[in-house]
Amino acid sequence: MQVTLIGIDPGVRDTGLVALRLDSDHKEFGVQHHVWSDISQIVTGTLILKQNFVRDLQKTVQLYKSAAYPTHVFIEGYRPRGNDMRQDQQMTMLVNTIHQALPKSKVLDNTGVKKVIKPDFVKLFNFRFPGTNHADLLSAARIALKGGVMDDVINEVLSDFVLDHIEERPWVKL
Repeated sequence: MQVTLIGIDPGVRDTGLVALRLDSDHKEFGVQHHVWSDISQIVTGTLILKQNFVRDLQKTVQLYKSAAYPTHVFIEGYRPRGNDMRQDQQMTMLVNTIHQALPKSKVLDNTGVKKVIKPDFVKLFNFRFPGTNHADLLSAARIALKGGVMDDVINEVLSDFVLDHIEERPWVKL
C-alpha cells in the first residue's frame, strides 16, 4: 500500500507541515516539511492571516499529494486553556481557517499524542527538522502519525514499518 500522511501544527508564530509518504510494497518512505513564519498580523486586537499564507499552504499540500498515493491531512487541534482569551481566540480561528482551506482534512485533538506516538516510534523515521518556536515540525509529524494510527488500514502499514525495523529490515528513506 502507498499512502501520504500530512500533519499540520498551526501556530501564530510558526506553522509547521510534515508530509510522510509510506510505500509498504517497496519498503520505502519519504519525509518532506515546510514551515511558515510571520503568517499573521494583529489589527485592532484581531488576528488577521496573510492571504498568501493560506494560498501557499494549499499549494504546498497539493504539491505533496500524489495521484498514486492516497493522501490524508491531519491538523493539530487547539483546546482553549482559558488563561489568555485572545490567544485562545487566535488559535481557534487559525485552526478553523486551515481546516476550511483544506477540504477533507481532519482536526485531531492533541491531548495525549505523546502517549500514543511514543519517542521510540518517532525515532524510527529519523526526522531531521530545523528548529522552530515550539518544535512545530515534530508536532506536525506526531499528528500525521496519530492520524495514521487511528485508521485501520494505515495503521497496518505503520505496523509493518515498525515490525520491519524490529526484524532489522528497515525501509529505505527517499
